[in-house]
Amino acid sequence: MFETSINEAKKLLSKTDDRAHDINHARRVSENAVSIGKRLDHKNIELLELCGWWHDVGRTIRDAGHEKISAEMLYKDLIKRQKDIKLSKSAYDAIVFHRWDMSPQTLEGKIIRDADKLDFISIERWQACIEHGQFKHLRDMKTLLDQLPDLLKLDVSVEIYLKKIIMFKKSRLIDLVK
Repeated sequence: MFETSINEAKKLLSKTDDRAHDINHARRVSENAVSIGKRLDHKNIELLELCGWWHDVGRTIRDAGHEKISAEMLYKDLIKRQKDIKLSKSAYDAIVFHRWDMSPQTLEGKIIRDADKLDFISIERWQACIEHGQFKHLRDMKTLLDQLPDLLKLDVSVEIYLKKIIMFKKSRLIDLVK
């Protein structure tokens, strides 16, 4: 249903060299969102997948305020593709409040925000950033890791976190970031 829109997000994200917010991060967030959505029996898994791909596209324009930029870009993309306004608004609402210190107003927003925060403990993400000498975002994430379970909005997200954190800690990647 959203394949062409997802492909557009991939195209835009493929242009960034920010390893913390690249196409691989978007893929993992999308996968996390689908996983959370399935566990919650969400009625529109495809929407969650789409929003996972688009949530950081705004960073290709500007880091500050990228949440709103991403949400507006996806909204416009869906309208251009003649998608329903209500669906387009749901996508906007799912993305616009995904930063760690924001509070999403919809279930989809909580899912996308949690899916994004769960990628704080992605071994693949940390390895890519370390390999490319991109430590700024890792330092930011490192300061929030102890708070992460409390930052998550959904119980299912905390359950996923508890499983993933074991492997993340075993990787000892956090020790490489000063």
